[in-house]
Amino acid sequence: MKPQRINNTTEIIGVDNLLNLDTAYSLLDRSTISDGTKEIYKKNVVHFLNFIQEHGLNKKSLLLFRDELEQPIYKKDGKGLVSDRTKNGYLAAAIKLIKQAIRYDKITEDINTDIVGFSLEKSHKEGLSFEEVLKVLAVIKEEKKDKKRLKNNALFHLMAFRGLRQMEVQGVRIEWIDFDKNTIRFRRKGQRKQWTLNKEGQQVENFGKYEAQKCFPRVLAAMKAYIDFLGRSEGYLFCGLRTINKEGKSARVIDPEKPMNLESIRKAFKETATGKTPGLFQVAGLPETRSLHGTRHFFGSFLIAKGYSPAEVARLLGHKTLDMVMVYYDNANMENLMNQLEKDFSSVV
Repeated sequence: MKPQRINNTTEIIGVDNLLNLDTAYSLLDRSTISDGTKEIYKKNVVHFLNFIQEHGLNKKSLLLFRDELEQPIYKKDGKGLVSDRTKNGYLAAAIKLIKQAIRYDKITEDINTDIVGFSLEKSHKEGLSFEEVLKVLAVIKEEKKDKKRLKNNALFHLMAFRGLRQMEVQGVRIEWIDFDKNTIRFRRKGQRKQWTLNKEGQQVENFGKYEAQKCFPRVLAAMKAYIDFLGRSEGYLFCGLRTINKEGKSARVIDPEKPMNLESIRKAFKETATGKTPGLFQVAGLPETRSLHGTRHFFGSFLIAKGYSPAEVARLLGHKTLDMVMVYYDNANMENLMNQLEKDFSSVV
């Protein structure tokens, strides 16, 4: 089947009385999804807007859009085809837009939004080995600059020894770390943001509504060492930068109320650009195939190897179902299981 080039541009095809780009962005901005997800949806929703500009909007628009996505579609550069995972992103943005449009009475059509995305094969992402984790820790320990060493140590401990996702690490705030109760509060992936008003009447995220997660002493110690160095009692543990005007010139300053962006977190460990300081994984000599998410897989695999039950692993990692835990049972675990079964059966047969 010949690949299609439709629905893969960044501009709207024409304008009439259907949903336009400004309306779509406004509706997505009013949703309760995270800011990062909003930006992804805004990028992806263009494809659906192009589709309805060409074909109109009716009760089966989302179903027809999915049918069109079934066709092979070129990437923007014309090299290779868009993956089913990417197509699911297009579809998710379209569904969210229609739901928002219905909610705010922008459209009155009873459009079917119960659309199933494309099924994806679950691939096993290889986690870091115990030896590789030790190598990264050794590299961190050798860092001469105190701030960088303490910061990277805290980052790595939260991911490798508590299994936090990168976006979860990004959202950790100092005031929600309880060193007396050995807990931290943060928003899990997929969890809806909770809001409250501060003393100035401004809307802020309410971390008190998130479940307190137990933490291990070594992870708490790594965080405390970095917090003591920073010398502050509130704000994001890993904060970002904001631009200010200083004497007529732009300057970048640390902003405790702005989280460190995910790209900066990744580059601290996996920087491959020419001329840039190599990431910790490169310095430690880890294979190129190792990803930062592999720290989380190390944590999950380590728990499984030590005999923790799937339910316990799921709770520690924040998985909603036990199915998600099965990725940590790799071939090595299965081989060990078969060997143990052979011993057990030999004693009764």
